[in-house]
Amino acid sequence: MKNINFKLGLVAIAVTASPLGTFATTAGNPAVVNLLPPPAGVTCTGVVLDNTGESVIGASVKVLGTKMGTVTDIDGKFTLANVEKGATIEISYIGYTPQQVKFNGTPLTITLKEDAKALDEVVVMGYGVAQKRAKVTNSIAKVSEKTLTVGANANPAQALAGAVSGVKVDITSGSPAATPSITIRGGSNYDGGSNEPLVIVDGVIRSSLSDINPNDIESMDVMKDAGATALYGARAGNGVIIITTKQGKSGKADVTFNAKVGLNYYNLGYNMCSDQDYLYYYRLAVQNCEWTLPGGNYAANYNSNLYGTNNPGGIGRTELSQGQSYNILRKTDDNAYLLQKGWSEMLDPVSDNYILYRNIDPLEMNGRKPYITQDYNASISGGNDRGRYYASLGLYDADGFIKGTFYKRYNFALTGSYKITKWLESNSVFNYTRANWLNDDPILNTSYFMNRGMAFKFVRYRDEDGNDLYGTGGPTTNINVNKGNFDRDYQSDKFAMTQSLTATLLPGLTLKGTMSWFYNEEYDEEFNHKYITSQGGAVNPDGNNGVSRSYNTSASFSRIFDQTYNVVANFNRTFDDKHTVNVMAGTEFYKRRYRGFSASGYGAPTGYFPGLGLTQNDADVQSREMSSFHNEEAIMSYFGRAEYDYMDKYLFAATFRADGYSRLVNNKWGTFPGVSGGWVFSKENFWNKLGLENIINYGKLRASYGMNATINSSYLGYYTLQGAYSAYKYDGVYGYRVSTLPNPNLKWEKTRTAEVGLDLGFLNNRFNLGFTYYNRLTMDKYSALSLPRTTGFSTVTYNNGQYRNAGIELDLQGTLLRTRDFQWTLNANITYNKNTIVKLPVYTSVPP
Repeated sequence: MKNINFKLGLVAIAVTASPLGTFATTAGNPAVVNLLPPPAGVTCTGVVLDNTGESVIGASVKVLGTKMGTVTDIDGKFTLANVEKGATIEISYIGYTPQQVKFNGTPLTITLKEDAKALDEVVVMGYGVAQKRAKVTNSIAKVSEKTLTVGANANPAQALAGAVSGVKVDITSGSPAATPSITIRGGSNYDGGSNEPLVIVDGVIRSSLSDINPNDIESMDVMKDAGATALYGARAGNGVIIITTKQGKSGKADVTFNAKVGLNYYNLGYNMCSDQDYLYYYRLAVQNCEWTLPGGNYAANYNSNLYGTNNPGGIGRTELSQGQSYNILRKTDDNAYLLQKGWSEMLDPVSDNYILYRNIDPLEMNGRKPYITQDYNASISGGNDRGRYYASLGLYDADGFIKGTFYKRYNFALTGSYKITKWLESNSVFNYTRANWLNDDPILNTSYFMNRGMAFKFVRYRDEDGNDLYGTGGPTTNINVNKGNFDRDYQSDKFAMTQSLTATLLPGLTLKGTMSWFYNEEYDEEFNHKYITSQGGAVNPDGNNGVSRSYNTSASFSRIFDQTYNVVANFNRTFDDKHTVNVMAGTEFYKRRYRGFSASGYGAPTGYFPGLGLTQNDADVQSREMSSFHNEEAIMSYFGRAEYDYMDKYLFAATFRADGYSRLVNNKWGTFPGVSGGWVFSKENFWNKLGLENIINYGKLRASYGMNATINSSYLGYYTLQGAYSAYKYDGVYGYRVSTLPNPNLKWEKTRTAEVGLDLGFLNNRFNLGFTYYNRLTMDKYSALSLPRTTGFSTVTYNNGQYRNAGIELDLQGTLLRTRDFQWTLNANITYNKNTIVKLPVYTSVPP
């Protein structure tokens, strides 16, 4: 991977003219110059050191309240002229805590301390709730911008692998457009259902992390325990990921440009046997295996395996044919010329014959080497005390390993905030993403090719003159023979818009109204020209054998429109410098409309035009099919959270949410509470008396308990519980019939989680350790209940089953080494999770 980074900044330069003195001339001495006396002050000198005693080069040194400033030299020294005694000098340097000292006229020696940010970082819980790490009583992991932008990633899910304890990231496809699946603490489904967490980007609910530009993300917070995720109720049973995108900061305009180019090479990961070894052991195995000997289960295959004319180990063929599937022959004088055309020979281990063979590497034939990834991003940000802005453009272009596959993403983001009055502020967020892709070759099944195609030897992918042939089909297909024969256009457009107004009603009391819209449109179009389907078609593409001229064409369009409206009040106040209270309450309405249509056909008279109107649709063949769908759902919610801490030592939080969901019928409403507490024992007097504060400077015990639910779409469709109807023809008449049995009494799948944890900071938080034990039980699991045939239905969905996840998480962060030029940090985590099916469906008939 080769990364090239540039950063440009717009710097405002101010030139100020000020009189240094007055000039006077006389006839006798015209060169005399009289200067006004300089301002009262003396020269301030000093040296800046780090905690190891080494000088700090390039530290910023400023005189507060003036424009005077400088930086330290190679020895860590600095000099400032005309500094008044009693002035405040501020020294700052990246990675260290800024310090302020009074200048008393004598040289200064300043020792900077490392900036331990671990406990000062702010974690976001949504709806305006945010807490410093030191006060958090829940399991919330924060993923920094640095982690998300290391390397070139198609989406932020790829950067999550190994970054957060308890989070499993599975990359199950080599497609450049593939979004990894994410499972937090084992998930809540054991039967193939989705375990994906709820994803929220700037208040907008997203179905996944796909098509999100990692370079636009300021921070990502992963909420794992129910004490915190209860705030999101019915949709948070699998955890919550909250993404906050970048916003402008007050100050000068800042322009950045970032470019990354990656060269990727596929690593097979296996030591494949040689061609000779393959033939040697294959033929010996057939010769000696008891299953192929007389009386064995496969005795009938003995001769075909050893002397077949069209398999990878048979040597029954002596004459080369262009239509054969494998490059393997029994050597004769007539075919020995093939040794001059790239073929090899070996002695047959089970006879006196010689074998001619030629193997072609399928990875080299169907794959790219290298395949290139490009990632370009440009942004501008700035603002002042009234308003801030951030705008960015991004292009991500990645080739897939399989030839022809690709993923291309275009991003545009714009955020802005403006203080309309002293008490009213407006915030706007707009994101647009267009993506184009091709995940797989239309003929080759990539996953099948990668896990099985490698095992086939001697497939005839090319002839001796280098012309492409078809292969054998399936995972052993040469995709180059059909280059340009398939038109594929897959495109999605996603728009996310959020507008909010925040009113400060009283000191510490705000009221915020937010409107979020999310459009997700996808258009897919496919058209097949004439294409090759067998080895015979590759040899004679103008013939009829092994050539398809069906000219299939199809198109589909879908649109998702999500709307979210909420009003949230937040109150934050500290009383008597000891009691801190944070209270949040709000209500929210969410609605989704999902609609689409598709059409397909075949049998056009030519392969040059993909229009559906040209496909065959007459009395002989009716090839055209059309379909459409319309779905809607809504959730109404009420929620709140209260937090209290006493002197930053005793911490308590309670969360509540009530959700009403349109997919359910008689049990629409569910309530989801959560509580958590913490004790910062390192702030107690007894801890200081033990003398441990210099080693373990921070220690916190925490515990939480809460309830969530899961919307299991594998069982619970938009209208499943109301029953489904389908068109049916009976006695020559079309009508409707019930195809899915209604079940209005189905309840939520609920998840109950309890956890305890210990957080420790060592050596002024140079090292931080976190330990968590959790136990999560998912109840009322959905299951398909078998019904008697006399009912007219095969199954009905009902609640039955329990599923438990219990485990341990260990997190370690540390700064191993820090000098003025180098910093070495460590982040490590270990997770142990055990899944247990506590209860399986037991009913053999309809439950009461």
